[in-house]
Amino acid sequence: MRQTVLILALLGSVLGSMASAQDSQRAGIPAILATPQPVEKRASVPDSEAMRFASEKISARVPLGWRLLPLAEKKPGILATLSPISNTGATLSLAFSVDAGRTKLPDNLPATIAMALGQRYPGFRLTAKQRFTLLGSDAWQLDGQVKPVGQSVLIKNRQVYVCHQGRIYITTLTCKKEDFERLTPSMDQFLKSMKWLDEPLQK
Repeated sequence: MRQTVLILALLGSVLGSMASAQDSQRAGIPAILATPQPVEKRASVPDSEAMRFASEKISARVPLGWRLLPLAEKKPGILATLSPISNTGATLSLAFSVDAGRTKLPDNLPATIAMALGQRYPGFRLTAKQRFTLLGSDAWQLDGQVKPVGQSVLIKNRQVYVCHQGRIYITTLTCKKEDFERLTPSMDQFLKSMKWLDEPLQK
């Protein structure tokens, strides 16, 4: 039961991000390719807008070439929603849920997410999955794609789920297939900027 509640909480954030991208497509937003700068290889990166969520114990920076959407456009469960400055209808969101005591994500998370998204978006399929460690915490990276009913555009998304100290953080990139490779470096930049606020600063 506990795992079911956790998965439903996570899916609320993922579905909201996918729906937002589809709404943008229906609104006829021009398909202008964004050109966010890649993650810097050197130790320091140029300053960008900082976001700090004290209650949720996390901070992150807006990737270069992106903007933070106004509070009114945020959805329930989403801490922040970003979009490229050159608008492609893409979104990058950070969501949060609590599962007190949890230190590890479910082993069957990819299958559970794929099944639920397949029911909500007919034709959705998981295209890649990888378990890894992010900022010292257990994480899953899931890639998927779907062609919304009645549309010719193929939507891709990448979700990174991170479990840290009884909290689950979900970062979701949603965009058109042709923008995916261009925008994933911005997601990498965002993930690398994340810091836990319940841990001492590294010297």
